Amino acid sequence: MAERAGSALGVGTDPLHTYDQIAIRLHILTHPVDAVFTDAQVIEELAERHYHVRPAAVETVFVALHAEGLVHRDTTDPGSHTCCVTAAGRMALARERRALRKVVLTAAEDTAHHGH
Repeated sequence: MAERAGSALGVGTDPLHTYDQIAIRLHILTHPVDAVFTDAQVIEELAERHYHVRPAAVETVFVALHAEGLVHRDTTDPGSHTCCVTAAGRMALARERRALRKVVLTAAEDTAHHGH
């Protein structure tokens, strides 16, 4: 199941890392297009929601999002990277929410069908 979730959402297939990556990825992409924020702000926002992640995990997701053209990232200041979601990132958020919804509904149906 984790493998399907990961592949549908463009992240790895290790179950624990996949769900962390999905949560971080979706959180980042919910920022308004062109609003500037930092990786440190993302970590703080997630912590406020009781989701504690390592900075390296956030960095990994930012690198992937940047490579996909979903965020723009200014890395000239090594202490703090400023970022903003691109229009493509906003469109990806809608697709990824639909994919996640499908995965969750499929899992719920599988559980109901198998009586777990």
